[in-house]
Amino acid sequence: MAASRLCVRDIPWAAKWPATIRKPTDAPRDPPGEPRDASFRDPQTGLGPKYYPFHFLGNGWDRLVRSEHDNSQVVRWIVRERGVTLHGPPPSTMVDRVTGDELRAEVRVNLPLWTGSLLSGTEEISAVWHQAFLVTVICRMLHTLETGEIHSKAAATA
Repeated sequence: MAASRLCVRDIPWAAKWPATIRKPTDAPRDPPGEPRDASFRDPQTGLGPKYYPFHFLGNGWDRLVRSEHDNSQVVRWIVRERGVTLHGPPPSTMVDRVTGDELRAEVRVNLPLWTGSLLSGTEEISAVWHQAFLVTVICRMLHTLETGEIHSKAAATA
């Protein structure tokens, strides 16, 4: 008996993926046939429209939603440079190259968002797991500023 094989065309939401995932544009772009109204707030970030919203499945969620959460230079770099092809073309043919300077620029914007309340003393982190998580995230950001690349948590922390 032949084993059944799952194909991307058999996954309803996969058919909606763009054929290519290029760089973010300066203006919000709605998915085809899915216009967002003026009151749209990203379900993951809580922000208004900025980029193209990909399908996103949050931890513990049971459905895909449109979110701009992963439409970033960091995620694009990881997908292109470290992505593993399960089916279809390699990620490097679908995602434009992200330069080290583009990564650094995005990290420079995001680093204060992660550290601001901690450095100002307005937030205290009492959960040990959260402390370790934040130290690792900040180490990775600092390592990206230095190297212009994204490396493993262990490499960045070292």
